[in-house]
Amino acid sequence: MITDNDELNLAELQQCTSELTTRLFDHPVISSFMSRNDRAQLVKTYYLNPSSENRNKLNTAFRKYFFSLRFTKYIASLIKYSKVDYYRKVRRNQGRELAILDKSITEDEEIALGESYPLCIPYVTCHK
Repeated sequence: MITDNDELNLAELQQCTSELTTRLFDHPVISSFMSRNDRAQLVKTYYLNPSSENRNKLNTAFRKYFFSLRFTKYIASLIKYSKVDYYRKVRRNQGRELAILDKSITEDEEIALGESYPLCIPYVTCHK
């Protein structure tokens, strides 16, 4: 038999559950997981019929989805930091290999090294 006190506890439990569900579905990972109909259907099926088979299907789908998120994040970070390392190496090498173009070719000549070669920008063709 349900008493008034039990009804109050049941109402509090329903309120807490609805707040938790609302906060849970506001999470970006969960909301993006639910954006596809097949995954939303898995959640609905488990919610309506909470069996171990439905739970396993839902867990498997979420694990695959979350792995794809983490793997994509890893690849994006790998590309970003590879680019940073590459440009750091290029700057370091440019600092080591300075070209002194205004120095004369020989001591008795007045022609500088930079005057004997056309100034070329990499990846741009030079025209004389």
